[in-house]
Amino acid sequence: MSDPKIEKAKKEKRERRFLKTWRHPVKAFLKLRFHYTCKTESVPDGPFLLYANHVTDLDPVFVACSFDQPLVYVAGENVQRMGKLSSLIRRYASTIDRVKGSTDSIAAMNILRTLRSGRPVCMFPSGNRSFSGKSTDIFPASAKLAIAAKVPLITYRLTGGYFTSPRWSDKMRRGKMHGEIVRIYTPEEIAIMQPEELLRQITNDLFEDAYAMEPVAYKGKKLAERLETMLYLCPKCGRIDTLTSKDDTFSCSCGLSMKINEYGRFEGANVPFEHPGLWDEWQQAKMRALASAAAETPLLADEGQQLYRLDREHNLMPVTAGRMTLSGKELVIGNSVFPVESIDGIGLTQQDKLSFTSRGENYVIRSDHPRCGKKYYDLFRYMKK
Repeated sequence: MSDPKIEKAKKEKRERRFLKTWRHPVKAFLKLRFHYTCKTESVPDGPFLLYANHVTDLDPVFVACSFDQPLVYVAGENVQRMGKLSSLIRRYASTIDRVKGSTDSIAAMNILRTLRSGRPVCMFPSGNRSFSGKSTDIFPASAKLAIAAKVPLITYRLTGGYFTSPRWSDKMRRGKMHGEIVRIYTPEEIAIMQPEELLRQITNDLFEDAYAMEPVAYKGKKLAERLETMLYLCPKCGRIDTLTSKDDTFSCSCGLSMKINEYGRFEGANVPFEHPGLWDEWQQAKMRALASAAAETPLLADEGQQLYRLDREHNLMPVTAGRMTLSGKELVIGNSVFPVESIDGIGLTQQDKLSFTSRGENYVIRSDHPRCGKKYYDLFRYMKK
């Protein structure tokens, strides 16, 4: 039987060798493909905790280009269910799994253990990529974790990623991206800060409003496709799930129609909002009002949904299938019923993959057809608030 310590040392050595071999070629490719720029950063010796804002699915790769030592990444457990890519990640990188839609104290303990073993950890404390272009809220526990870690805290901000890879799209565009360290906090600085103060500092360091930046053209194909995974409420007819996209055009069955350009702005006659971010702010206000009046009548519904239970080996075990509804009282999928108060939170991966935790069990919801998962995520979040 192999010695775990020897195997761990071999893996760390393999990761260092992999990073040294591929970091510069990958950095050159990212500059060519996305106009991505960064520099190799000087960081304190020993372990550190790195917090970065979350803007694309490739964020770990973008961040890695700035550091000459391999980082351990906190990642959604779904990275363990990506076939051959998961095998490559396990071989050449180290991750700490976190289940979206759960309060994962196990992940926090694993982060602290990893730091105490001498390795730096990278975490995206918002846990979610932004749909609207503005950075999403950071988990309050992130500040408490940084205080408990007693190692340097580094904040790292990526800019331009929202337009390079919009959360609602499966197409990437070529424009401009940049990554850099914002600030390095020493353990002594952190020790005298209250969690609320540190949380404000981290939030300010990582905040980005993509639409407030100087406009840059991000060139690509089918610029509007899958926008209905973000925008689900029509401002003209007031209905949900009537919006569709094709190529650069976004429209509703009521007749509302517009195009989206390379600057991420809408074009056309009688365009209701300048860009998707403003549209989302409007529909968020409507969803807050809907949540405050939530009753037993289902507010959202979709046919053809499959419910799976996630076991400890990251396997998806079928539970039920059928119509999914969400009311102020319960979430129903097929013949399974989950009272709202029993659900810790609903997580959203990529555009439309939903997950949640109820009574200590983790679940994943899949759809046999394209559907908007964000409407469930938004409504549930406001109901719980």
